Amino acid sequence: MARDDPPWTGSVQVRSETELERQLLERLDREPRRRAIWVTDLVDPRTAYFHLKAPVLIPPERAAKMDSGREIHAAVEAALAEAAHQEVRVQREGIVGQIDLFDDRPTELKTTGSLVGAEAIQRGRPAYLEQLGLYCALVQRTAGRLLLASTAESPELRVFDTEFSDLAGVWRDATEGAASLRKAIERGTPEGLPSCAWRGRGCPYEDQRVCDCTGGEAPFPYPIAARAGPLTERPEESERLTRRWAERPNLRPTVRRFRDLLYPRRAFFEQTVPAPTSGGPPGPPPPRADDLYRQLSDLLESGPPGEVSRVHPGSTGPESVACFRGQPFLLKVTRAWRTPSPAELLAGQPNYFLELGVRCAALRSADGWLFIGYERADRPLDRLRVYHVRFDPLSAVEGVAESRRKGLEEALASGQPEAATPCPGWMFRNCAYRAQCACGADAVTTGETTGR
Repeated sequence: MARDDPPWTGSVQVRSETELERQLLERLDREPRRRAIWVTDLVDPRTAYFHLKAPVLIPPERAAKMDSGREIHAAVEAALAEAAHQEVRVQREGIVGQIDLFDDRPTELKTTGSLVGAEAIQRGRPAYLEQLGLYCALVQRTAGRLLLASTAESPELRVFDTEFSDLAGVWRDATEGAASLRKAIERGTPEGLPSCAWRGRGCPYEDQRVCDCTGGEAPFPYPIAARAGPLTERPEESERLTRRWAERPNLRPTVRRFRDLLYPRRAFFEQTVPAPTSGGPPGPPPPRADDLYRQLSDLLESGPPGEVSRVHPGSTGPESVACFRGQPFLLKVTRAWRTPSPAELLAGQPNYFLELGVRCAALRSADGWLFIGYERADRPLDRLRVYHVRFDPLSAVEGVAESRRKGLEEALASGQPEAATPCPGWMFRNCAYRAQCACGADAVTTGETTGR
């Protein structure tokens, strides 16, 4: 049987932060609204357009492959750099990047099944250099490093260095690309954007027939990659970093993402059952309030540099934590008809607070922020509510995280999913593993499904 969560909601203190709401909403009036554009959007703008305008479900087999790459990615980062130098968030003039490793220079890490040389990268993988150049321009450093990590069993890295001497030109390319993508989003058409980098190579928007790409679009010119200096391999550094990676214990983490602590039983099946095959085109994605979520995300990113950051908790957590003014934060969007009081919110949506709480526990921070967008609010000023959340004592939510981690460990060791905390009933209807686990069937058949 799944272990019960220790009591924790009694440790949660919630207060409305109306002054911070006012400050954030004032930004909309003080500054022209500018959609935040991520570095990864600029490397493949047509895919970024459809990701926003026509979101699709990622096929389970592809999602599993992406998860595997992320695990290797995280293992390399943990082996090579201190937490403070991992996944460093930077933003400048509405362009946002998250640098894999950043100490003396930006370092872009790519996991791949083929560790190619410098010439093959420049000829066949210019997107790697495009992304690296964007990071160099964001932080105003001419020197950049590219790391290729093998996805094979044996750890192996290849290290390449390059320079972008014309940072002004790189930034000009970046801002022009961002402006082009913003205009396409505003017009509601991808016309004029370069061709999709993944067309014919497993693009989910092509496979699920939601895009109108013809294949005749102009190819992406990779202007920033063209500005890169010679790409020089560093074999001694490759050997040194490979050795450092190999010396780290190769332990597959039980908790790979914070989501595993929210849904441990699903995490059990994700780690033990082969990813379900598509068996045909996936159904439509679940309802999403992407427009409001993106607007509020852009609003938070519009502050001074460093106001929003990502902090890796090191050994106490599986992934980096988004922070606002130095404290973990969570952004949610709801279709609720009214704004509840803080006490009603805690009683009605304890999952929001648990999701924030496990992140606070990982950073050993008793305080956090909860931002909630209300999609159905009549007035723009009512579409955002800000709450300051304090976990006192923090050990209460730490106990929940530890209990769920141990339950997942027991389930994986015994092969019995019942040891892991079951998922909420509303997840059952769209669960890829419901044929193996019917933990939510009763909730669905009795009409208790509450949506996402």
